[in-house]
Amino acid sequence: MSTPSAVAAPTERSGASGGGGVGPLRFGEAAPPIAAQRLSGEDGVSLEDLRGRVIVLDFWATWCGPCRAIMPTLDDMHRRHHGAGLTVLGIARESEGALRGHLAEHPVGYTVARDVGGTLSRYGVRAIPMMVVIDRHGQVRDVVVGVDGASMARLDGLVQRLLAEPAH
Repeated sequence: MSTPSAVAAPTERSGASGGGGVGPLRFGEAAPPIAAQRLSGEDGVSLEDLRGRVIVLDFWATWCGPCRAIMPTLDDMHRRHHGAGLTVLGIARESEGALRGHLAEHPVGYTVARDVGGTLSRYGVRAIPMMVVIDRHGQVRDVVVGVDGASMARLDGLVQRLLAEPAH
């Protein structure tokens, strides 16, 4: 499957090592809580439910072309790595009806949820798509704002490295 080349915003990435971050997020620190209503998929939508899994949070919207363009890539990542401990969780702020309508026309296998408690604010989402990678211990390991082929390839590589790390 080819990686989309659409860009919503310049890719902003500070690396998976400790130190920096984006907005309120700091690499190597605990991820903020998630308050969301699951609309599709099988995985939980809280950090407690997802403890021990590698998580790719995808903040997106139905009207965002680059967000829609990366959904097949995220779906492929979900299919390849879900059994090894990956959860891809798409979170949007739109109405339940708008999101369900979009998913009916463009179904994905990964879990999609609606923000119902300020999750986007806690994660400092100012541009979409924005992806936050959380390791098995609940720590923020990377943030990617905007997308291009290279950033999606780096994301996939990071996911594979984190899945190889022990859960305890």
